[in-house]
Amino acid sequence: MFAAAMTFGRLTGDAVAVRLGDRRTMLWGGLLTISGYVVLLTASIAIVAFTGLLSIGLGVANTVPVLFRQAGAQTAMPASQSHR
Repeated sequence: MFAAAMTFGRLTGDAVAVRLGDRRTMLWGGLLTISGYVVLLTASIAIVAFTGLLSIGLGVANTVPVLFRQAGAQTAMPASQSHR
């Protein structure tokens, strides 16, 4: 469930990020991830736990791409100085 949700989230995530913007994508992705963990950890039956995994996968699907895009766009530290 997690991997399927991640795949779906990555395939549709760029359109979502363009529509929502990076800040909202991170906010809603984080909230979806947290809610998924709550559901997963409190689930007493498997189908509910799978729903939590689905939420976690959708929530984190665009976190790294947004962070990489933001890191590439920053100007505070030149790329040549990132090794030190």
